[in-house]
Amino acid sequence: MEQSKLDEIKAKYPRVRVVETAAGTLVLRAPTRVEWRKFKTLVMSDDVNAQVSATETLLFDIVAHPDRTAFGALLDQYPGLEADKGVQQAIKELTGQVSSDEGKG
Repeated sequence: MEQSKLDEIKAKYPRVRVVETAAGTLVLRAPTRVEWRKFKTLVMSDDVNAQVSATETLLFDIVAHPDRTAFGALLDQYPGLEADKGVQQAIKELTGQVSSDEGKG
């Protein structure tokens, strides 16, 4: 990913995390309060399909790079991408569940 593209994303979304995965580089932005509430609602749903799709839905909401179409294609090739340790850590940091330096050092 070019630095100019990352700078452009950071200008639009000040809180982002760059995650290197088997599928390539992802840039995730902090979810809005509404997006986070939607995720929690899906997780707590009685509908098992909604529960299973909760993280994927959140990722589609917060992926800043690549675009949503390309991200969907990545998920077709790497269906377990949402369970990637780096992706999960980024979500925790961006939602305030852990600080970005927790566990380092």
